[in-house]
Amino acid sequence: ELKCVGGAAALRQYLFRHRATHWDKIVWKSGCEGITPPVVANRPEYLLCLEPAATVVALLRETDFGESPELLSSLRDGSVFRVALESFVELLAAQAKRCVAGLITADFRPGRGHGQCSHHGD
Repeated sequence: ELKCVGGAAALRQYLFRHRATHWDKIVWKSGCEGITPPVVANRPEYLLCLEPAATVVALLRETDFGESPELLSSLRDGSVFRVALESFVELLAAQAKRCVAGLITADFRPGRGHGQCSHHGD
């Protein structure tokens, strides 16, 4: 079972508490759109399909998430800063893949520089 900690737990609790009015604010990864609250309630691993940063930004802009008891509690005890190691490693791996792809692509495009990452030497 997926265990949400810190900010992820606050986000999950908030989304379920306000599912009737705020579920449409979730920013899903490509191909995951349309996942409903009952599906996530039965299979919490589907929460891994949301884009956390974009979802939080949308909620902060369009809802009261920034003042919610869920978020305030996680800020108060510092748990908002806890990171699930697997998610962090997955994020770093994805970033590295984009970086390498950008470098390779740049090498084949004349006059395009060195892709998305800065690197020194050739």
